[in-house]
Amino acid sequence: MVIKAIQRRGRLSRNQIIKRTEREYSMASEFMKTSVKKLGPLARQIAGKPIEEAIVQMQYSKKKAAVEIHNHLIEARDRAVVERGMGLGIAEGNPLAKRVIKLADGTRHTIFDQTGIYVEQAWVNKGAYGMDSSPRARGRVDRLRLPQTSK
Repeated sequence: MVIKAIQRRGRLSRNQIIKRTEREYSMASEFMKTSVKKLGPLARQIAGKPIEEAIVQMQYSKKKAAVEIHNHLIEARDRAVVERGMGLGIAEGNPLAKRVIKLADGTRHTIFDQTGIYVEQAWVNKGAYGMDSSPRARGRVDRLRLPQTSK
């Protein structure tokens, strides 16, 4: 992949370096019948983790929405492997290649497998509200707003 970059005094920005060295795949789910308040903690739980660990987290979660997120993560992993060639094994045939990177908070982290897939970010979006009715006493009816959310 060729990325044309504007250099500043011969140096590339952090985002330009990441675009040149890492493959990227993003995927959004269909709308689920749940609220943002319920999906937010699940999204924070898997953000920044390797994909296999995120799948295990959702597999053992008690929450109802975790089942849909679990299936979504499996599908995203499979699509990343097929469409982008991510996670296929050791990079450049060098089995002992380690790389030390600097994280956003300033700490250093050693990467042993450079082709591993991880969840960089997980975000939650609001969707349109569904409507339902709830019968009340004396012929009255309440309208319920049923939230929809995507991950």
